[in-house]
Amino acid sequence: MKILYIGTVSENEEYESILKNSRVKASAAPHVFETAFAKGMIENGVTAEAVAFLSFPMIASFPGSKLLRWGAKKQKILNTYDTTWIPAINVQGLKMGSQARSSKRLIKAWLKKNVDEPEKCVLMYSLYQPIAKNVIALCKKYGCKCFAFVPDLPKHMYLSKTGIRAFFANRYLKKALAIQGQMDGYIYLTGAMKDEISPEKPYVVVEGIADTSTAEIQAESRCDNVILYAGAISKRYGFPNLIRAFSMIERDLELHIYGYGDYADDLREHAKQDPRIRYMGRRPRAEILQKEKEAALLINVRNADDEFTKYSFPSKTMEYMLSGTPLLTTRLPGIPDEYFDHCVAIESNEPTAIKEAIESFFSLSDEEKKAMGERAHKFILEQKNQKIQAKKVLHFLHEQM
Repeated sequence: MKILYIGTVSENEEYESILKNSRVKASAAPHVFETAFAKGMIENGVTAEAVAFLSFPMIASFPGSKLLRWGAKKQKILNTYDTTWIPAINVQGLKMGSQARSSKRLIKAWLKKNVDEPEKCVLMYSLYQPIAKNVIALCKKYGCKCFAFVPDLPKHMYLSKTGIRAFFANRYLKKALAIQGQMDGYIYLTGAMKDEISPEKPYVVVEGIADTSTAEIQAESRCDNVILYAGAISKRYGFPNLIRAFSMIERDLELHIYGYGDYADDLREHAKQDPRIRYMGRRPRAEILQKEKEAALLINVRNADDEFTKYSFPSKTMEYMLSGTPLLTTRLPGIPDEYFDHCVAIESNEPTAIKEAIESFFSLSDEEKKAMGERAHKFILEQKNQKIQAKKVLHFLHEQM
């Protein structure tokens, strides 16, 4: 089987360097997920001859990034797979159009080259409309199957836009919704996604992919009184309730928070008022992974009643559990039940519920805390690793051929 993979993944060191020098930082979640998938393909024996990569890297438009444009940059992913950046003019208003034109040419070239291959497909990360529309049209023309990972529903991706940005976001969303059900099959993060995207099309659920290489990172020390959160600092992710809950706790604990989002300014004010709250801002991924191993408790308390949680598997869940540090999370509908056997789960993200769960956890013995973290680590390491999760995807693709 030949695969053309179209996603955001690129060579890690150069990508990290670009982000470091960018004023607006993109989410790390897509890059982490796709790199883990690429590792899983390697471990399942998918050779460099069998797969080609095209990349539309997650880099902010100028002036959020210093890059004004890029051409068909060639790179190696994991020292194995060849990837080509889809050329783009990196300026708001021109970026999507340039990506659409460039991707059309590159996708068409791959399809022509592999026209006589009996088993071939295009696999795309996300339903990014400027490129997805070309995938759908060209695959139909050349008799090739096309599939997509769906990490987020398009309708949920632009809810926070306001003003003129909301106007353009709505224009884009109409186009995205018009094509979202036209792929031949889908890889969803939650089963509920199929009812929104395409109820009748084939699908498989792969809620995440754990990169087990992160398990090799060693903690320098254990901070027995630190609660840690790393990720998007957003009001919709329950931050006001987490801060209220922590302020009610009288124990000698610290709350360390990494990341950025619409609640960051409020968080800075709370940190001034309560020195136990420490806002660390953005940090390199390797540093965060180490800090996760050193903390006493990792936390994620989104509101389970929010509609979007049915269609979302928090990407940090696997990373947290793989760290071996216990996790406290709300029982979200997008997280399969099997995960809750290996963490502290609460039914509500009300401040009193969060406070009581934290205090209950810190009342456990050191042995009980350690055992909880070790069970979670083993579960992810053995059942959700990159080889197993990538195999599910590859088996699904092969079945659809």
